[in-house]
Amino acid sequence: MFSWLSPSFLMQNGSSNETKAKQIRVLDILKLDDLYSLSHPCLTCPETIAHLRQTKVMFLMRGLPGSGKSTIVKHLTKLYSKSVVVCSADNYFIDSEGNYNFNINRIGEAHRVCQQRTEEACKNNVLAVIVDNTNIRTDECKPYFQKASNYGYIVIVVEPRTDWKRDANTLMNRNTHQVPMEVIEGRLRQYHPLIPFYFGLFLNQEQSNYILQEAYDYYQQALQTFYQLKKDLEYVSRDKSK
Repeated sequence: MFSWLSPSFLMQNGSSNETKAKQIRVLDILKLDDLYSLSHPCLTCPETIAHLRQTKVMFLMRGLPGSGKSTIVKHLTKLYSKSVVVCSADNYFIDSEGNYNFNINRIGEAHRVCQQRTEEACKNNVLAVIVDNTNIRTDECKPYFQKASNYGYIVIVVEPRTDWKRDANTLMNRNTHQVPMEVIEGRLRQYHPLIPFYFGLFLNQEQSNYILQEAYDYYQQALQTFYQLKKDLEYVSRDKSK
């Protein structure tokens, strides 16, 4: 059940040779030439990938146009291809011929449609839901955090680790939608750091159900074994109902 939680996964000072070999094989499959993505376990760690493939997970992309989000999304889509949906506000501006026609007056509608598609994917229990937007401000992230919570998804925020992710000149030259300098600079000023409230080991649905069933079985066994426990619980239950 918890085979993904191997000793090599828990070691802080490196992986075993076997795990390293597995990581190399994963990289060979993806043919990653943009090595900046190596820092994301969801792309390179075999144990993490195996766990996430059985988990309802929402990958929340974060970063300005040109920072490298699309490259990471491409690799996420390959790795989690069994059950994956990519939701992006940019898709709203792509016509039937594949041309991108941005209209700033429709940006609110584009994000509304993106949120709607994300919720539909969650309702359909798609295992990997990728939200491919800039998500620079915390208020832009909150609707997706809420949907993930409502439908039992783990959220993984994925931000490119590129050297130029805060460099307006490089971002302007690298982005594919010709976003002007003033827009990029404005968005950089809006950047809000996301600070976790806590860290933890998050179980997927199968593991959670397993633990709940085990706990219930032990509880039933205890009731049958210890007569006084059953009497005490009945007494507490009657007392609470008064």
